[in-house]
Amino acid sequence: MFNNLVHLPIYAYKRFGKRISHKFRKGNLTIEKSFEDTFFNITALAKAFEQAGIKKGDKVSFFVNNRYEWIVTDFAIQALSAVGVPRGSDTTPSELLFIFRHSDSSFLVLEDL
Repeated sequence: MFNNLVHLPIYAYKRFGKRISHKFRKGNLTIEKSFEDTFFNITALAKAFEQAGIKKGDKVSFFVNNRYEWIVTDFAIQALSAVGVPRGSDTTPSELLFIFRHSDSSFLVLEDL
């Protein structure tokens, strides 16, 4: 059905559009993201990454917690045929440094809470 994993958000957007794909809390607010929102967020971030110079085969470390932005970041990296090197904030600074240095990453994306 899919040629690769990146086709999944495209399929979901076309099939489910305005239906809710993600729901999360931010402070006292509940935020809802539709499949359309998610697809467009992935596309916008992929374009921004491309403008920043990320290209096919580049390794991109992204140290982001398990949240909506993680999935958007991961799919945006994959959309450019780059390689994601993810870790969460529960990782010690020394381990993060080790992973970054040994991953041959050319780029680093950090979470901003």
